[in-house]
Amino acid sequence: MPATEHLTAVGAGMIEMSLGYGGYWSGVMPVGDIETGLPFGWRNSAEAASFFYNFGFLDLLRAAYAEHNVYYIGPILDGPYCFMSRDPISSLDDMKRMTARIAGPSADVLAEVGVSTTYIPAGELYLAVSTGVVDAFALGSPVTYNEMKLYEVAKYLINPPIVDPLVCNLLINMDVWNALPDDLKVIIEQVSLANNERNNAYWQIENSYAIDKMTTENGVSSMTLPPEDVLKLTEASFGVWDEFAAKDATYAGPAVKMLKDFVKLMGHIN
Repeated sequence: MPATEHLTAVGAGMIEMSLGYGGYWSGVMPVGDIETGLPFGWRNSAEAASFFYNFGFLDLLRAAYAEHNVYYIGPILDGPYCFMSRDPISSLDDMKRMTARIAGPSADVLAEVGVSTTYIPAGELYLAVSTGVVDAFALGSPVTYNEMKLYEVAKYLINPPIVDPLVCNLLINMDVWNALPDDLKVIIEQVSLANNERNNAYWQIENSYAIDKMTTENGVSSMTLPPEDVLKLTEASFGVWDEFAAKDATYAGPAVKMLKDFVKLMGHIN
């Protein structure tokens, strides 16, 4: 079935479990967008895992999903959401001279700092970059860019990632979950944690391999924005996050406050 229907299907018992993505059903559950990763929030897998498991975000999500008759077993940490460009980008001023293909809240953040953005379907991106319709883009991880051979038309990988990592989820029908004995519940949650560690290790290795291949074989260079520009992007992100918080006072609002406090605690902003 379409991935966008997993929440409804799991809640109704049409399927018992799902590997899902909260952003697909943010229209009925706004906190799903926050769950997947807001731009310039957590900065690596360790931070993401800590935010979910040590700072209360997992409990908040379980309460939100329970309203849809779904038990949120845990997050699945995926790959980073990275930026590539045709020309060098060493500062926000460079980005402001470009048109970037990007979507969702990340596009809103770039627009806040004066970058021109547009949306182009993934299948049309190679042609759009090669012909200069767009100068830069964010679509996925280095693995994605390597597989799509986007290194042929874009030679610069920009750090830091906009989101690192994106987050999927493991869901189960609440009635099925409640029918399980406690020992099996513990096993499932522990296996979810172990899977996260393996999945994270997989993505780190695969992305490192993709970056190395693009760099050594295809002439791609990695560039890093200066700290003061990353701070400007983070400050702009806070305003965009507020728009998500306003969509739902019960879960999205507290989630955004939680994330702001976390980012400040991690020292990414004062």
